Amino acid sequence: MKIYVSVFISLLLAACAGEISGVEEVEKDSAMVDVDSLDDVEIPEIDSLIIEKELLDTLAFSKPVEKNLVSPHGVQIEILSRDPNGVSLKKGDVVRIKYQGKLPDGKIFDSSDMIGMPLPYYIGVNMSVKGWDDALPLLQSGDKVRMKVPSSMAYGKKGYGKLIPPNTDLLFEMEILNIVQPEISESGLKFYKTVEKGGALIKEGNTVTLHFYGWLEKTGKLFDASYRSGNPHEFILGNGRSLPCWDEALKKMRLGEKAIIVSPSALAYGEKGIPELVPPNSTLIYSLEVVGVK
Repeated sequence: MKIYVSVFISLLLAACAGEISGVEEVEKDSAMVDVDSLDDVEIPEIDSLIIEKELLDTLAFSKPVEKNLVSPHGVQIEILSRDPNGVSLKKGDVVRIKYQGKLPDGKIFDSSDMIGMPLPYYIGVNMSVKGWDDALPLLQSGDKVRMKVPSSMAYGKKGYGKLIPPNTDLLFEMEILNIVQPEISESGLKFYKTVEKGGALIKEGNTVTLHFYGWLEKTGKLFDASYRSGNPHEFILGNGRSLPCWDEALKKMRLGEKAIIVSPSALAYGEKGIPELVPPNSTLIYSLEVVGVK
């Protein structure tokens, strides 16, 4: 099995490790990887991305600073600057984040610059290592911070292939650019477009090819992902063979676009749910990517 890891986003959504069985191919900014399946993964070396040695002391939090914070599960946070008009973050917010991730030796393993855009991030469903969701509710929009995430809130005893050794604390520099406001429809669907493209909107009768992740809003558990099989889901929009929340969201999207949606249960699996996967009356979070339209 080969996983294309040009940026850490191919790791970033892997905090739900063990909840999917593996991935055949990973998109740059929407990947899910099961840590249990990493033994045969080919991960490129990033040895050329080494920060200057003199920066390491500041990243190691060896000196306490006045504005340090500690999250409930031990993430150390150093606030570098704070916008006096910033708004406190909370579970359920979608934020845009510029970030850089480093190992304790200073090796950069991830950066939003490497994917060419800030990361759209839904707080509360472990889209990243657990340390992110633990720390972000302590922050505000506009914050610039450094964070030291303990191994127990990252990749723990397993590490991540050859890229992140076992029992490794991770260091992040992060800027919270803004909180993204959703488009809320009369049905109650919350729609956040995260990548925009030109072209015609999708309409009923189009055959849509879609990659997706699905999480339970209440617990943050990943319950489904097209990357589990490596095959996107294909269907005709409007023929009744897809979820109502997908139908509604896709009519706002174009080929190549991506979105995060928050779906009330009535637009998803309703009172019945899915046995052992989706409890009755569950609000669902989906990350959608339109990879084909015809």
